[in-house]
Amino acid sequence: MTASTAEGAPVAALRAALLCLLALLMPTGLFMAVAAPVVEETLPLFAAPGIAVGEVVALLVIAAYGQRRTWHWPRVAWPFALLVLLALITTPLALSPRLALFTTVRWAIALLLLLVLSQPNVPWRAMRRCFLLGLALQVAVVVAQVATQGPLGLPGEMALWPEQSGAAVLTVGGQRWLRGYGLTFHPNLLGGFLAAGLVLTLPLLRDLRWRLLWLWLALGLLLTFSRSAWLATALTVPPLALWLGRRWPALRRPLLLTLGSALLFAAIAAVPLAPQLLSRLSPPPPTGTESFALTERAVLTRIAIDFIGAEPLTGVGAGNFAVAMRDAGFAERPQPVHNVTLLLAAELGFHGALVWVALWLLPVATTDLRRSPWSPTLLAAWLALSLIALWDFYPWGLSEGRLLLVTLLAWGQVDEFNEFDEFKSLGVGS
Repeated sequence: MTASTAEGAPVAALRAALLCLLALLMPTGLFMAVAAPVVEETLPLFAAPGIAVGEVVALLVIAAYGQRRTWHWPRVAWPFALLVLLALITTPLALSPRLALFTTVRWAIALLLLLVLSQPNVPWRAMRRCFLLGLALQVAVVVAQVATQGPLGLPGEMALWPEQSGAAVLTVGGQRWLRGYGLTFHPNLLGGFLAAGLVLTLPLLRDLRWRLLWLWLALGLLLTFSRSAWLATALTVPPLALWLGRRWPALRRPLLLTLGSALLFAAIAAVPLAPQLLSRLSPPPPTGTESFALTERAVLTRIAIDFIGAEPLTGVGAGNFAVAMRDAGFAERPQPVHNVTLLLAAELGFHGALVWVALWLLPVATTDLRRSPWSPTLLAAWLALSLIALWDFYPWGLSEGRLLLVTLLAWGQVDEFNEFDEFKSLGVGS
C-alpha cells in the first residue's frame, strides 16, 4: 500500500461520515442565533442573524470535499447563484442590511453545497441510505409523540405540548390533538422530507427491507397530517410508479405489492384516525385552528402582494419579510409568506420570482427520463418539493428545506447516475 493510498482511506472515510451526518441531521431545526432578533415578536429563525446546525455540517462537508483541481459547474447552479447575487446586491437597500447579509451568506452555503454534491464520485448512494435511515428514525419519534400526545424530551426535539400556543394541532371533539413533529421544526416540514423519501425509495422496492421502510415512512407522513406533503406525494408517486413499472418490468410486482399494501393499511388506519382526518380535510369551521391557519395564509399572501407592489425592483431584502411586516404595523404574527415564489418576489423583487421559476423548470427541461430509474425518480422528488413550495415557504425559507433542495438538485446532476450498478438485472426499457 502506498503512502497516498493509506492517507486517502481515512480521508475518504471522514468525507463519507460527514455526508452521512449531513443526511441524518438535515431535517432537524436546531438554530443558533448570533445576535438578538431584529423582530422580537416572532421566532429567532425568522428574524435573527444566525446559522442552523445542518448548515454547520454542510460547511464541514464543503471543507472536506472542496480541495479539487477541477470543478464541474452544473446547469442548475446558475439560477441558484443568481439568487445569491440578487440577495447580495439588494442587501444595502434592505430594511435590515445585517439580517440580509447573514441570509445571503446562508444561501451561499447552500450554493457551495450544491456545487460540492454535484461533483463526480461523491458517494451519493451511501448518503441516500443515511437520509432514508434518518427519516425512519424521525418516524419512530413521530409515532411516540402521537401515541403520548406530547414531546418526549429528546435532545433537539422542538415539539410543543398540545395546549401550548403555537403548537401544530388538530381540533378533535373540542380537544387539541398533537400532530407528529419528529425532531423537526414543524410537522409540515417533516412531511416534505417524508414525501421526498417515499419518492426516492420507489426504485429500491425489489428488496423486502426497502418495502417495509416505505410503508414505515408512509405511516409517518400520515401522522404529520401535512396536507401539502400529502398532495405532493399523491401527485408524484403514482405517475412515477407507472413510469418505472412500464420501463423496468422487474419493478412492477414490487411496486404493486408496496402501493397495494399502503392502500390497505391506509384504509385500516382511517378507522381509528377518522376524527383527525375529518378535522384536517373537511372545510374548517368559522373558528378553530384550521380556520385560523387558512386565514393567516390568505392574509400573508395579500401582504406579500402589497410588498411586491411597493418594492418591485429591490424587494424588502433577503430574509426581511418578517421585518417588513413589523415595520408596516400588521397585526398578524410576523413570518414568511407561505409561497416561495411570492416570498422571493417580496424579498428580492419580481426578478427573484422569475429566477426561482427558472430554477424550478430547469430540471424538468434537461432530465433524460430514459437514462436510468434514478432519473425520473429524482425529478419526481424535485417536483414534489417544488409543489410544496406553492403552499409553504420552507423549501427555500428554512435551512432544512434549502439543504434538501440542493441535495435533490445535486443528486440529479452527478455523473455517477450514469452508472446502473443497482439496476443491471432490470435492463433499460426502450
